[in-house]
Amino acid sequence: MTLYISKNQRPCLRHIFLMASIAVSGLSFGGYAQADMNAPHATNADAKISLPAQKFKTINFKKDKIYEFSYFTVKPGKQKQLDEKYFPVSMPIVAEYGGKMHAMFMVTDNIKGDLEGQMLGIFEWPSLDVKNKMHEDPRFKKVAPVMMDALSYFKTGFYEIENDANVTFSNQKSYEFFGAWINSDETLKEYFKVSGPIKKSYGHPEPKFKLALKPAKGQGLFAYTPDMSGIVEWDKGEDYHALTNSKEFKAQAEGLLDDAVKEMNLVQTRILIQ
Repeated sequence: MTLYISKNQRPCLRHIFLMASIAVSGLSFGGYAQADMNAPHATNADAKISLPAQKFKTINFKKDKIYEFSYFTVKPGKQKQLDEKYFPVSMPIVAEYGGKMHAMFMVTDNIKGDLEGQMLGIFEWPSLDVKNKMHEDPRFKKVAPVMMDALSYFKTGFYEIENDANVTFSNQKSYEFFGAWINSDETLKEYFKVSGPIKKSYGHPEPKFKLALKPAKGQGLFAYTPDMSGIVEWDKGEDYHALTNSKEFKAQAEGLLDDAVKEMNLVQTRILIQ
């Protein structure tokens, strides 16, 4: 499934962006999203969306924190419910528990798997225990159904990182978020060895691996917990297709990847920056 974001759809994205999942701090999401959607745009003839004036956002990922990645879509006509009945109650509660929203991304291309959300949010928590305690707070339990009733899709996972990492995102780049379930670590190593030179020579800028993620422990039976997850920066989302459809990749790397990975979710996104 590919999402084509036209100028007429940008006001709707403001409403989607306001939702921001359950990990909201005291930010004003309306202003945050509207600033990005109203920014001067430079058209990229090869892209499916027009690109805004260049801005950057750096996230300081820390090894002693937990990161929530939430994919979601707001039902048509439900934004008012969130604005009036959910946010005014939930935001102060989340802030009490140390929840922090880092960034929101618009999904522009759903390439593989079953992640169907139109938006992706990255949130930080002191620990998974703290996040779970918030869910048991009577005040939050009372308001949470208001949020869930407003969503047509919601899937979330929690991650850790091995070392502190500062990751800078640009609103003129495309960001791949992937999760994979591995068949063979050895075959996967061979895939990376073979595909590395192809990524440097396929005729487009080389993709940059930005961050490796590992599932946080204690998420529960139904959590989204791939064996391997990460973020990759592409110059344009279309470059992924140019690479994987290239003659060299298909002949040398595609079979190794298919053997190494039994299942994969992969989306291309664009960050929204105030």
